Amino acid sequence: MKQIAQTDELAALLFHVKQGAGLLPERLDDRAALAVRALTRWQAGLGEALTVPQRAGLSLPMLREGAADWIALQRPERFERLFGLEGVTGDGVERARLGSTWLGDGALPALLEAFVLAVLAGGPHLFRVGRLQAPLFDRLLEALQEEAGGQPFASIRWNRAGDRVLRPLLRALDHLTLYGSNETLANIEGELAGMDDPSPRLIAFGHRSSLLWIEAEALNGATEAEMGALGQAIATDVSLWDQRGCMAPHTIWLVGGGEALLARLLDAAGGAMHRLAARWPAGAVSRETVEQSFLLGEQAAFAGQLIEGAEFRIMTGVDARARRGPGGRTLRMAAVSRDEAERWLRDEPTSTIGWFGAPPPVDRSVRCVAAGEMQATGVDRLHDGQQRLRPMLGH
Repeated sequence: MKQIAQTDELAALLFHVKQGAGLLPERLDDRAALAVRALTRWQAGLGEALTVPQRAGLSLPMLREGAADWIALQRPERFERLFGLEGVTGDGVERARLGSTWLGDGALPALLEAFVLAVLAGGPHLFRVGRLQAPLFDRLLEALQEEAGGQPFASIRWNRAGDRVLRPLLRALDHLTLYGSNETLANIEGELAGMDDPSPRLIAFGHRSSLLWIEAEALNGATEAEMGALGQAIATDVSLWDQRGCMAPHTIWLVGGGEALLARLLDAAGGAMHRLAARWPAGAVSRETVEQSFLLGEQAAFAGQLIEGAEFRIMTGVDARARRGPGGRTLRMAAVSRDEAERWLRDEPTSTIGWFGAPPPVDRSVRCVAAGEMQATGVDRLHDGQQRLRPMLGH
């Protein structure tokens, strides 16, 4: 990661990445192949420096398996579908002039997707990533340099003392992809509004929540094996990437169900969480996350039910609206009526819904997938219903 505090440091960095961008292939198809080669090289090297997963707050077994599964999804047909969704062709020669992506310490697939899109855009690119993800991303940049023969990207950071470089950086960009809180988005929009034209094209995505929607009717007469399979799907969605990012569920709704069925679901999910913790140990979490999760657990122990292990808590009897919880594999469950569920969905911006039985009634901007598949993303999708690649190519 390159720390920049002065405008001359920014100018030198921009010159370097623009020189490296000339080594990227002309064809979109070839750039897609390059992205996958770099990801594969990076994934093969995970674990060589054992401090990297620790610094990233992830356990090495989960990092290795999760990254390998995600990279395996990025196949040629998925890129063809992406190009179709975005209205571009694989043999196009469109190129971004200079782009940048800013994102925090969410789930690792968000960072890998952003990397792939930057390679597809085909121009020099600056990344501002979260503190925890920086060591993983620096290794990804090394893998790209080895595959491309040069370095068209850079990972940058600046502190408050270096805020003087923000406006010059924005002026240099032709597009900025921003993932962040509503406050962060508002601050950058304010900066852009105060700039003279030309200002960069902003591709912005705010924070959203995700949940699991379980149709009680689909569980009528379910055997213990069938409940166990659903519990495993729930545990996978919650545990992978330690509930980081907008696609991780913090809430389960048992729609149209009662307390007896909810108790069975709680037991199934709790047992699966115990088993999965041996395969995917949890990474480090903040003290604030631990404290908030503990307080929720105390409330559940008094007002509902609580199943917990060394690395997770699943509970009933607490507020189960579709809001982000403390994280750290903390899951709230509730039996709700269909009217409640549909009303709550309208009140909360939602990224992904994992479902069992039947998908919920939502608009096309919400990603709906089967339970167990919430973290299994490929590049061939719109993000929150929006295009990402085409605006990066100047369309």
